[in-house]
Amino acid sequence: MTRRWLAAVAALLLLATAACGGTTAAGGIPDGVMLQPDDIDGGTAISAVPDQGKNPLPPAPCEPLPTAAPGESRTVAFQVGRHQVFEYVARGQLWAPNAVREAIAQCPGEYRITAADVGYQGSLLIGTDHGAYYVGASDEYFVAVLVIDDTTFAADFGQRAMERAGAKRDPDVEMHVPTPAESPRWVSYAAEVTGVRPGKNDRTLLIDVLVPECSRNRQVTYLDESVKGTVHANVVYEVHEPGACQTRVPATVTLTAKAPLGDREIVLNSTGPAWGRTAAGYRKCTGPFGCDTPPADHCAQGWIDVVTGSLDVPKHSSHRVEHCDPSWLIVSVNETAGECGPVEGRPGCVAEPLVQRWFLRWEAASWWQVKAATREAGCPRAIDIPARLCEGLPKPR
Repeated sequence: MTRRWLAAVAALLLLATAACGGTTAAGGIPDGVMLQPDDIDGGTAISAVPDQGKNPLPPAPCEPLPTAAPGESRTVAFQVGRHQVFEYVARGQLWAPNAVREAIAQCPGEYRITAADVGYQGSLLIGTDHGAYYVGASDEYFVAVLVIDDTTFAADFGQRAMERAGAKRDPDVEMHVPTPAESPRWVSYAAEVTGVRPGKNDRTLLIDVLVPECSRNRQVTYLDESVKGTVHANVVYEVHEPGACQTRVPATVTLTAKAPLGDREIVLNSTGPAWGRTAAGYRKCTGPFGCDTPPADHCAQGWIDVVTGSLDVPKHSSHRVEHCDPSWLIVSVNETAGECGPVEGRPGCVAEPLVQRWFLRWEAASWWQVKAATREAGCPRAIDIPARLCEGLPKPR
């Protein structure tokens, strides 16, 4: 049973109970148990239900949700200034506060226990990204009060709701903030970046990421524009614990720079290649030239430098290009060229040349690729190279 399906059912039940107005059917929740306008500072009664996706009522950290019997629950709603206040009351303790506490610990998400024993033993004050809940229970009823987009009124309205529900206040109870063992611990991690797109103006970027489904606070937490031509940023998210949920979902985070981005490269999470600006947007700057455009001529010096820098030869070896065309590159490398130090060499130092000939073929997806190397004349038989390139090749020296 999915959360979305359950939320839809809950919304229908809330609409049915909210529409009942003042009195209820026999066996239902009496008017006197529910909050009244005077209880919430003269708020106005309204016909509304909360968004069950953002603010399920009662709070639902886990699924499946238990269901109250028909006529055994009721919801009222009020407008208090710019805030909406909802109260849910169910006969019995299907959603006992302890069960809510355990569900939050087992299924962390947007719910955060911010205080416990708020006026009544076992009650909880729960914060979310969209408001706050107060949950508690009397001997006969479970009570949940939700305040949208505010965290300051829930404790007060919740205690008044508990009084209406006949809860007995314990004069010795003391409100306390949960310890780390009671409250979920959130940990920050770097997000996997899958794309970068221009934003709504010249200072913003839309960063596409993959994050755990249960993550929160997906955002840019670090921004450094001090390096000329580069913007460094970290894109992160929070989860309750490592491995809290395995399903990953796409999300988008907005980066806002202090100055126009222009053609600056974007380095995210200090790992992997940068992202460079193109006519169409941004691309990941993979390959040997990074964000620079590779030379169109495969035999250009830039490509030769990439090749010789990647060969498995001693540092300071010297090289000579013997042949280059769009498909084949033949390079001879003297591995002892640097043994005597600088160009003028050390007095009395003589290094006998040790030369190896390298054969490379151009491959569109992976550039120049080594096919063979030899210290003998001609071409190795193992490679499929045009015979004309091998004719007359002396032993490398």
